[in-house]
Amino acid sequence: MTSPDSDLLHRDIPGDLIQRVFNVMWQADWHVFQVLTKRIVRQMEPLLGPLPGLNLEGIDWVIVGGESGPGARPMDPSWVTDIRDQCAKAGVPFFFKQWGGVRKKKAGRLLEGRTWDDMPLAAGVAG
Repeated sequence: MTSPDSDLLHRDIPGDLIQRVFNVMWQADWHVFQVLTKRIVRQMEPLLGPLPGLNLEGIDWVIVGGESGPGARPMDPSWVTDIRDQCAKAGVPFFFKQWGGVRKKKAGRLLEGRTWDDMPLAAGVAG
């Protein structure tokens, strides 16, 4: 067994444990949780295909990004704009992280001529 480090979605973390963690996060609604992962088999980023008809109920923030690094697969702009439009319709903040690619900095993060840096309200509140 390899070490899962701090990635909740590591392949060695059982699904029932992940579900229990998400249940605790749901109950502790006074906190803001952010789960980051590179485990594409278990989560959405990088975006590798269209995601029509997302159920955004209970979702506070959507972050979209393309795959980066050697062998990065391309991301179709229509996939990104569709998710952005779904977020706008549902009133969910949308953050576009990157186009990705081998040279992700060169590809940038402009979508239709602008950056999309929407944040959930709680994330912008200073303590």
